[in-house]
Amino acid sequence: MEAKLWIVVVAFAVCIKCGDGFDIFPPKSEIVYRLEADVTLVPDLHSQSNYVWTMIGWLHVQRYDPKNLAVKIALDDYHFPDQSNVTALLEPFRVALANDSSVLSVLFKENEPIWSGNIKRAMASLLQVYGDSPGAYVVDEQGIFGNCPTEYFVVNKSNVFEISKTYDMGGCNIYPGAIYLTRSNIPLNICTPDKQNQAITSRIANYKLRKVEPYRYILLEMDGTMRTNVRTFESYYPQFLYTKIQLKYETHNSIDGPDQVFNVVQGMSLLFSPMLFVSPDEEATGGRSPKSKDSLVKKTADLLNTLADNLESVDLKLKEPYDETVSEIIRLMGTMDLETLKLLFESIDLGTSYRQETARNILLEIIPRTGTSPTILLTRDLIINQQVNPATAVQLLISLPFYMSEPSYEVVKECEVFLSFGTDRPDIKHAAVLSYATMIYNTFIAGKMTADNFEKYVKIYFDMFLNSFEYEQQMLYLEALGNLQLENVAEYLDPIIKADYPQNTDIRFLAMWATMPTAHLRPNQVYETYWPIFHSTSSPLQLRVAAFTMLLVSNPTPGRLLGLYSVIKNENDPHMINFYRTTVLSISETTYPCYQHLKQLLAYMTRQLPKTPPSKYWVTGNYLFDYRDRKFHIGSMLQALLIGSHRTDLPMMAYIKFDTEALGRFTGQLGLYIKARGLTDAVIHRLTKLNSSYLKLDRLSNILKSMKMPTSNPTPLHFEFIVQFEGKAVLSYHLNQTTFHNLTDGDLINRINFLLRDSHINMQIVRRPFMIKYALPTLIGTPADILIENTVLATIRGNTTQQMMMDKVARSNQVDLRYSSYAVVKIRSYNPIEDIEYSTIREQGFLVYIPINNEIVWDIASKSISYAFYRPDGLTSGISLKSRTRNIPTDSLVLRDRLEPKEEEIAGFGYTFEDLGIQFMARAHEDYTKDNVMFMLETDVLDNAKVLSGAPFSLVNHVLRVINLIQLNTIHIGRDKHLTLLVSNKQKTRLQGTFKWDEENYSKQPNVPENEVFRVNLILAHTIPKPEGEGSRDEVKVLHKWELTSQYTDYKSNNAAKFFFSLTRQEWNSSNWKLCLMADYEPLVFLKRPFSLIGHVAFNETRVPKRCPEVPRITFNISYHLPKYVQDVYNIMDTGDENCPKEILRLTPPPFSGNCSATTFAPLTTVSGLDASFKFEQLPSWIVDLLHRLDHLASAVVPRRVQTLNITDHLDVNVKTARWSSDTDITINGGTIWIPTRYNYNAKLYHPRKSSINYGFTSMCSLVNNKLTTFHDRILQLTPELKQDYRLNDTFLLAADCSDAPKIAVFMLDNGKGIQIYTGGNYIVYETTGQQESEPILNINDEQLINLKNVIYQFPPDEEIYDFRVYLNDEDILVVENKLNGAVVQYNRKSIASILLPTVHKGRMCGLCSSRAH
Repeated sequence: MEAKLWIVVVAFAVCIKCGDGFDIFPPKSEIVYRLEADVTLVPDLHSQSNYVWTMIGWLHVQRYDPKNLAVKIALDDYHFPDQSNVTALLEPFRVALANDSSVLSVLFKENEPIWSGNIKRAMASLLQVYGDSPGAYVVDEQGIFGNCPTEYFVVNKSNVFEISKTYDMGGCNIYPGAIYLTRSNIPLNICTPDKQNQAITSRIANYKLRKVEPYRYILLEMDGTMRTNVRTFESYYPQFLYTKIQLKYETHNSIDGPDQVFNVVQGMSLLFSPMLFVSPDEEATGGRSPKSKDSLVKKTADLLNTLADNLESVDLKLKEPYDETVSEIIRLMGTMDLETLKLLFESIDLGTSYRQETARNILLEIIPRTGTSPTILLTRDLIINQQVNPATAVQLLISLPFYMSEPSYEVVKECEVFLSFGTDRPDIKHAAVLSYATMIYNTFIAGKMTADNFEKYVKIYFDMFLNSFEYEQQMLYLEALGNLQLENVAEYLDPIIKADYPQNTDIRFLAMWATMPTAHLRPNQVYETYWPIFHSTSSPLQLRVAAFTMLLVSNPTPGRLLGLYSVIKNENDPHMINFYRTTVLSISETTYPCYQHLKQLLAYMTRQLPKTPPSKYWVTGNYLFDYRDRKFHIGSMLQALLIGSHRTDLPMMAYIKFDTEALGRFTGQLGLYIKARGLTDAVIHRLTKLNSSYLKLDRLSNILKSMKMPTSNPTPLHFEFIVQFEGKAVLSYHLNQTTFHNLTDGDLINRINFLLRDSHINMQIVRRPFMIKYALPTLIGTPADILIENTVLATIRGNTTQQMMMDKVARSNQVDLRYSSYAVVKIRSYNPIEDIEYSTIREQGFLVYIPINNEIVWDIASKSISYAFYRPDGLTSGISLKSRTRNIPTDSLVLRDRLEPKEEEIAGFGYTFEDLGIQFMARAHEDYTKDNVMFMLETDVLDNAKVLSGAPFSLVNHVLRVINLIQLNTIHIGRDKHLTLLVSNKQKTRLQGTFKWDEENYSKQPNVPENEVFRVNLILAHTIPKPEGEGSRDEVKVLHKWELTSQYTDYKSNNAAKFFFSLTRQEWNSSNWKLCLMADYEPLVFLKRPFSLIGHVAFNETRVPKRCPEVPRITFNISYHLPKYVQDVYNIMDTGDENCPKEILRLTPPPFSGNCSATTFAPLTTVSGLDASFKFEQLPSWIVDLLHRLDHLASAVVPRRVQTLNITDHLDVNVKTARWSSDTDITINGGTIWIPTRYNYNAKLYHPRKSSINYGFTSMCSLVNNKLTTFHDRILQLTPELKQDYRLNDTFLLAADCSDAPKIAVFMLDNGKGIQIYTGGNYIVYETTGQQESEPILNINDEQLINLKNVIYQFPPDEEIYDFRVYLNDEDILVVENKLNGAVVQYNRKSIASILLPTVHKGRMCGLCSSRAH
């Protein structure tokens, strides 16, 4: 208040210097003016009627001395017959004039209400005109908006002066734009300059004066208008708040004595009141109609109970999905003090009924999102007094600081208790410490806290950090310091980052992360702190990445960027190189507003990038995917910052940031930080159960110890998890080995079953994604506001039950899912004379209702799942999205005006699914559908997804486009939105059936050609309750039934497979329809056979359900192959390089490395032709018709003239490419089409295992003669000296699991004589000497010899779950699959071997494959 008064005094001082003014009221005179004013709310340019309320009467102005006016407002009795409640407005008031006749201030009666005082201020502000002669000039004019620059143009027409005023409302120095209050729960996007204001106000006024004597005039007429244009980015059509006021001269009387002067002396206030509009925030009506505490509590409680009741039904809401109840409750609670809020909570907290529980849940969700000081203090009291459970307390604390509408130091002081929680309430302590830090930050940047007090809190948090000895507590207080987010926080943390005293790497990294928001404010200090860390190659990778990021975001000069490049140019670490490359590429193409300054600098650096490292180093990178639409001004950004582990080449740390933007603000900012070191080791150790005595682990352990191989101990678990909203941490958790063991100790299955036990679900979630409120006075001094808001209410309600019976688990769920979103642009104007609030509302409702009713029984013994999904009778569910414009007074239930799509503009579609017993209905507005289709095809967009365009990550950008479509439909409120997708059923319907699977394994039966047979059967039946009178005992009647049967068989000899599939449909009292598919499949085998798929499809009605129909039938034969010359070229091929022999092509994937690349052998492994033949027999007419159309199309594009290709009888397609040509020839039934391009499919390179290796999920080590390629992609030439440390008798160790429970070891016999592979302590030996290739013999533990010809051997041979299995594949490669850790060993039975290993195990390996020697 002191600051505001000081501003007013300054304004007065400025005003005194404005110059002369017209003296428009003669002395000793009373002038009466007819007063007509109206406030108009225009909801839409298409509206047929606008909302108008008026104030009509007279304005009496008495000039009883040179420095004062006595003014009185009189209302017209005809328009306002009952004036008993507005007597305060009718009381006279005094207006003080300056020497230049401008208005200085006003004096009211004692206890003048705010509402009437504001109207009188507005009237007084109109009674002034600057200047004293014709011309054009600009002055600062004082009024209810402060001092506003005003353009005057004065014209003298025969002693009648016509004066026009144009006000620069944006230049008003107290209430710019006429807005005296702006509130929002979403931060401004300060990175976007020149944002369009959501509310633009213009004001003009015209005066007529008659000159009565030199320098004296009389005001004859005045008319003024003010218009606030609400054209927000989310609206297609503008809304207006329009105020007009007119004063017309009626009479002029002389004042002959004091008794004729209005009484503006007795009963008056002691002090003059400034002209500035007084905010009525403390009581919405400004004292005109204050609401009692009891009435506020009752009205809010009724709304909460109504909201709870409305959740019981949904049909009406799907027709009109508009629900502003949550918004109204928030508004009412925003007017309550702490005592009233406590009364409300007590009234709702009583009772345990389902309705009371729902109302209480909604209230607890709304309290922290109201954002007033009383609601913050109520939240504090509920948590301190333990009136809510811990989970609810955490949710309250998380939301609390992001909705503060009235930041104040007093509230911060009142909430200091948040720092006093102890270890007895750990979850609450974490949330309280973090949220309180954000409250401090918000209060300080709002100017409500001094720098000294802020520094005091920074020191409190820093001392708490220094006095914490547990890592979890240190992490907590570091994140809290990060929430404070100002420069002096960084000064405290710099010594920790520099490691001026001992500190672990994780703490230093978190300290860096905490100071990142301040990096751009202190570029020199950032350079001094972080350049040494980045430059040192001995620094841990995570610190170097963080240092590089800090240097990049510290507002760097071009010279500093070149310095970063000079370091990376000589960098050897592929992780660091990839991080640099992805950062530069991402930011150089970004559309994200906050990175535009970096984009301009980094765009030049894309021309000089280091060489791309292998794809598997994607685990360390900075990836940005963003999207921005320039037409609708919406956008989103997804950033993934990853740091990998040198030891495993797997991700160790990930920071995911997701921002959405609209309205010139960030409508969502979510951040997730995860650091997981040793997690895979902990999970594998915890979940893997080994029979160590059977595996003979000691045998292999002793062998490795005798070789002095280092034991690889599991990495101690270190897990961090941080959640951020708007860049502030709200949750922080840490997990170490001990806490992980405690969490997973015991029977995990029983714990999960305990969580899934019978439960009653009644969960409500309230969100307020965005709220922007602008409050402004009208030209006549009455309050108005503009509200742009979105509220969400999501509910999950129902019951779940679970029963366990021997080998069966039965579960039943009856749950309703409901999501209701309400977005609104609302203009409100309060009429204090009639005590009515008028509103024009453009609103949008979006409702999703999904009922889930099912019963599921899992029979573990019979490997089957029985299920039933049902819908009760008369149920309607689905999606409803609609928008409209309406006008409504708050005290009336009658809608005066409504704008929504006409029925003839709505297109509808309906379809009945008889087999499911439901009806589907879709309705959409044609223009709305067109707008959305055009938006998805919009070309005027900016997007960025170029960093990983060749990888699956590029799909993220398409996901962002879908997110933006959702934004367009939830934030942008159009006039014609109408989309409903509904599913309904009149009578009860039920889908029930069985899903069953089984398998047979013949791998241990050498005389049986099949290896494994898999069968899957599915039954789906549509039933209804049996009508009365039908004699069957069954309670239901099966109307439709679908039965699916499938069988997959693979074979030992050639990896071939046979597939059978049938689908049968049965209908009540009708014939059956059946489809059968039978196919034989053989994969492509290099140099042996092409890929082939041969079979047929038949479908028709059948009287015998178990037999397949014969016709109609489609017979097909599809194959693709390598070039015919491959065998001849391969036989004579000699690469001339013993490190790159042609034999590597027989391994899958081939062990390419170094100069031995896939391109060398591409002509031998690239598919050159595809053949497909289809024969059609007695097809139905609709398929024949489609084939006719295909025939016409193909005939039209064949170069030579043909009448028909006879596709209706058969279809033969041949695709081939020439060896040295880039063209493709496609032949269809003899007609050839030439295409000037070719698609290269490499049979060896495009293999799932190869993709897994490329992206680091699988690691490969290979030995080709004497060239070894390690798991770390290093190429070594094996020499006797290099083998020496890995020798065991006449073998050397290629790779071994050196953990405490070794699961594999691979030894190579000297001089290519064979291979020895251990699985635990069991081993196999294959020796090449004395072997015949046609009779491969395998030695098992020196106890058993196995001939692998046409045999797949597994060990243990009699166990269903085996440890490893061995076989010769179709290319005569010895393959050993280790099931204990997923390793696959391939050996060509000469001098080439490869080991494929899941990367999660790479850090535990030792041997030559794990060597880091150069």
